[in-house]
Amino acid sequence: MEHLAILVVDDNHINRLYLKTILTQWHHHVTEADSGASALSVCRQQDFDLILMDIRMQPMDGITAAKNIKQLQNHNKTPIVAVSAEPLDCTPHPQFTRSLVKPLNKSVLKELIQNTPIKRPKKIKYDNPFDEKQALAISHGDTEIVEKLRTLFIKELPQEMQKIEQLHDNKLWSELDKQLHYLQGSARVCAAAGMTEVLENYRRQLADERFDRSEVCLMKFKKAAARILKQPPPTNLF
Repeated sequence: MEHLAILVVDDNHINRLYLKTILTQWHHHVTEADSGASALSVCRQQDFDLILMDIRMQPMDGITAAKNIKQLQNHNKTPIVAVSAEPLDCTPHPQFTRSLVKPLNKSVLKELIQNTPIKRPKKIKYDNPFDEKQALAISHGDTEIVEKLRTLFIKELPQEMQKIEQLHDNKLWSELDKQLHYLQGSARVCAAAGMTEVLENYRRQLADERFDRSEVCLMKFKKAAARILKQPPPTNLF
């Protein structure tokens, strides 16, 4: 079974915990959202292979949230599964791949995941370590926000590199994953496309317990960081 990036959306923390417990036991990467609006926000910043969406939520319900998520470029093909206490007819709601009834049966959930392909983005060479188009989309066209976020990201990167290298050298894999997760969020917000890809692969190797690959991952991370740090100060970007 491939390890997927899965978003669990539910306003009931017990339901989220139930799904997260099962999915993490199967070594999938789980992100939680407690509302439709929160799900939409996180989907603007992060890619997922599968989204499990509760229907009855306030103020934005799951049907509306799923429809809005499907309009995002990075999620227009992401399967979204409706999860509800009652059966849902997906015919009038094409944003859903299918629907499941709570509580989810583990065998049905496993079958669903086994039939969900993991996103394998094409390897892209980035002359500019920052994706300017994506940066503008994230900041809603505000170049001042882009510049401020990028300046802060570059300023903090050397310190983050030091923390990651120390955790790696001490083989503190769990703490290392947390640190990579933190930096990955910053890289996404700043549209540091190459760095984001490197960090995603690094974390995937840790999740798979491929510690023998950690040296290679660390080397790629340091190269990606070096490319960013070679950039001129981010003034008058656009």
